[in-house]
Amino acid sequence: MPSTILRRTISAVVDQRIILSLSNWCRPHGFTTWTKLRFALRWCMRDSGATLTGTPNFYAGFCSGETNIIGDGSVTHFVGVKTTGTTWPRIAGPPTVYQLFPTQSGKVIATTFTSWASWLSVAGYTITDVAGGNRGCWFIDVTKGSPNFTVNGYARINGTAGDISEATFLSESEIDAATLTNHALGNSGSGAVSEGTNGALDHVCMSWDRTTPEIEISSHRVVRLA
Repeated sequence: MPSTILRRTISAVVDQRIILSLSNWCRPHGFTTWTKLRFALRWCMRDSGATLTGTPNFYAGFCSGETNIIGDGSVTHFVGVKTTGTTWPRIAGPPTVYQLFPTQSGKVIATTFTSWASWLSVAGYTITDVAGGNRGCWFIDVTKGSPNFTVNGYARINGTAGDISEATFLSESEIDAATLTNHALGNSGSGAVSEGTNGALDHVCMSWDRTTPEIEISSHRVVRLA
């Protein structure tokens, strides 16, 4: 299902967002040669009022082409991260937060997810509710190897109130060792990847398998770090 666009106003600034609600999304990143790419997200989540159960699945990373992307019935080629926890506990706060651990790095070909490592595996890794504009970040880094590619990144680690501004997001996403408040480096994982066999990772993509609560993407960009 296609994603939609929503306009929200926070501190007198209009924020135009991608809304994920039982939907997926992708776009070409434009880099034909690279060694290390970062897919940077600034995001938040609406409040359903309850803990999420039944293994909610959110994916973010790199894929091949614009058809058969992550979230479709069969996937051409995906490398990135996915949430694997059976529940996302809701903590009322304030601010309201959801804990989305554990999160695994790995790849998807067809319908098979091959896990490489626990990327976010510690209680407290959260995304925050939309109320109050508490937007956090995920930076997903993919480094090419032969044959192993490595996935690592940076994510919010607690429910402390605090919004990441657009200016801060833009500047920090260009720094390999970012220093965002309330964020920390994840655990790296690696595995064999063949772009020649399974398709070039020439797009970024996201997928969310729930109708509610909606995930709201305020900003995204791709940075070539090497």
